Parts: sequence; structure tokens; C-alpha cells
Amino acid sequence: MAKKAGGYWQAKYRWQAAGWSYEARWHERTPAARLVTWPSWRLDRVKAGKGFGPDAHARCEQSLVGDQWESTRRLRYCARRFEDGQASDQDVQWLLNAHYRSV
Repeated sequence: MAKKAGGYWQAKYRWQAAGWSYEARWHERTPAARLVTWPSWRLDRVKAGKGFGPDAHARCEQSLVGDQWESTRRLRYCARRFEDGQASDQDVQWLLNAHYRSV
């Protein structure tokens, strides 16, 4: 567990399974948070890309949103729109669903 520059604690757990690299992060309530105002978990996974050969494929990054794996890129887009004051209701719901409340 590490104390972050913003003054809150965060823990990270990493593991690999079935070709994916997983990262679970827990953090206590962050002082400057405007949307996720509770201690929460986030779960992300990455599948490395391969840039050559007949089985070439792009790197794939996903985050657990609700009960489905979704593009981390889309989640970051929602966060950027929220910070810019342009988030739709669906953007906000995605952000909330990607942060699982901890007790």
C-alpha cells in the first residue's frame, strides 16, 4: 500500500491469467473527487499486442464496468468529458459502474 501525492492511500494487486495481465486497485476516498466519493476498487486487464507475423494483433486494454469488460480507452474518454463538464448521463454511469464501492 502506498500513500499517494493527493494524500490518500492506494493498494495495487497484479497477476496474470489466460494471456491477460490484471491489475486491481483500491483507494480510499480521494480528497479532490467530485464523482466517486467513496473508497473503491477498479479492475483493469491488458493483453499484449504482437506487431508482426500472421498472428499480429493490437494491444487490448479493458476495464470492468458493471459486469462486462469494456474498452479502457472509452472509460478514459468518459472521464475526460466529465472533467470538461460535457459528460452525458451514460458517461457518468460508466464511470460510476467502473468503481466498485468498498466497505
